[in-house]
Amino acid sequence: MVANFNNIITDHLFRVLHSDSVSPQFLIPSSYGNPCLDLFFHVLYLKQLLPLAWSHNPLITPLTTLKLICNLRDLSNDLGKADEEAFCAAAFWLHQNHPRTLACNLASFAGEGEFGRSIGLMQDLVEILYRVLEGQDVRRRKKKNNQHNHHHQEKAAAAAARKKAQLKSDIEKLKKGDTCEISSVPYFCPSVDSSMERATLLCESIARKIIPLESSHGGCRVRDRLKKEVLVPLTFALDYSQGFDSSAKPCAVKEYLEEVKAGKIIEYVNNHGVGQAAELQWKAIVKAKVGKLENCLAVCDVSPSSMVGISADVSVAMGLLVSELSEKPSWKGKVINFSPNPDLHLVQGNDLKSKCAFVRRLDCGEHIDLRKVFDLILEAAMKGNLKAEQMIKKVFVFNFDCALSNSNNSSRWESKYEAIRNMFKEKGYENAVPEIVYWKVDTLVAPCTKPGVTIFGGFSKDLLRLFLDNDGKVSPYHVMEAALSPKEYQNLAVMDSVLIS
Repeated sequence: MVANFNNIITDHLFRVLHSDSVSPQFLIPSSYGNPCLDLFFHVLYLKQLLPLAWSHNPLITPLTTLKLICNLRDLSNDLGKADEEAFCAAAFWLHQNHPRTLACNLASFAGEGEFGRSIGLMQDLVEILYRVLEGQDVRRRKKKNNQHNHHHQEKAAAAAARKKAQLKSDIEKLKKGDTCEISSVPYFCPSVDSSMERATLLCESIARKIIPLESSHGGCRVRDRLKKEVLVPLTFALDYSQGFDSSAKPCAVKEYLEEVKAGKIIEYVNNHGVGQAAELQWKAIVKAKVGKLENCLAVCDVSPSSMVGISADVSVAMGLLVSELSEKPSWKGKVINFSPNPDLHLVQGNDLKSKCAFVRRLDCGEHIDLRKVFDLILEAAMKGNLKAEQMIKKVFVFNFDCALSNSNNSSRWESKYEAIRNMFKEKGYENAVPEIVYWKVDTLVAPCTKPGVTIFGGFSKDLLRLFLDNDGKVSPYHVMEAALSPKEYQNLAVMDSVLIS
């Protein structure tokens, strides 16, 4: 719906791109041995890592780096950075070093097509244009430089003359009373009297296309008319429509039915209208993943203080999924509560709704005693007279115990883990000590490994798929791959891979 308006801005920005060059500076050691992984997990070093990531492998990493730049602004899931400033800085770097790539991907940045549907960067396109014209540090300097306004005014007018503005279509819909069909374009126009407008002349370019030429007398007047006759009434209509007309909002149930995920299933299990469908979808997922995560246990944190919203749904869903994929007789259908005094629970209930309710009622605390978790596992193995190959392979903790994240506590953990290994050895399970996998589902955490423990964080359907396909093994590369896997990223293309010299 916003494609025509995007074309105006895209063409406007394309025409003002120039080829200033920047050389890579301040080389830093690579934590992961791959600058693309470093860039994904360490945005703090954006300026230093961008040229390193782009040139790491000329056949592969330019496109990966371009995707990583877009991931900086991704708001769609926990694997996106949602960092507007970092994204604009990276886009400016593209403008200086790979202007054709920036120009040819502007439509994706702006929200045209599949990419923009999930990330929505229309306003960022205007910001990029502003920084290209005024300099990367324009927001800090807050100076108004109108030196090249006349030059860009001519280019903006030429661009607008070739494109039909979406705003014109929106005005027609407003006149007909079709307020629910109005696009979000009015929200993304710069204020007509702002420094951004004085630098870009974007509103003036659009106004000269919409306002009849014979009735326009000068830039100030045409911008004022755009504001009074177009932007104000359209914005008011949008505010009213979104506030009072529920039909203007996306249907969550429709989205659920189109592409259901484990966490989403749990979210809708109590919904009267789609609860039965959730039950069927759940059974299909479990059936499809049979043979994955065999002999594993889940520790679920469902305490209100640490897990809220979709995070709680994911914790419940993953706990149930792991329990149903485990083998009989000792592990299938069982979970452990996240508590200083954990216990091994057999999930009660005949359907998904009742099983979810059971897990949500588990007694959970602020931390867990892992030694007691291993005691429970060893006790169940001894009681069932299990062989070493029947022992639990992995314990998935859907929470993140900060006690393992610093060096001092890491040393204490290593001592505890050695005691656990000795305990298993004494009972005849020397080479069958389960591995612990901490998964913080609500926050992106770079994967790291300690003796017997893997820690990572973040959640998306693609990360879940990789998690299951790799039998619970997750590496830093897996997390980055999951973040860049959505179909929206596949529209991006590299047009000038060689760094400008």
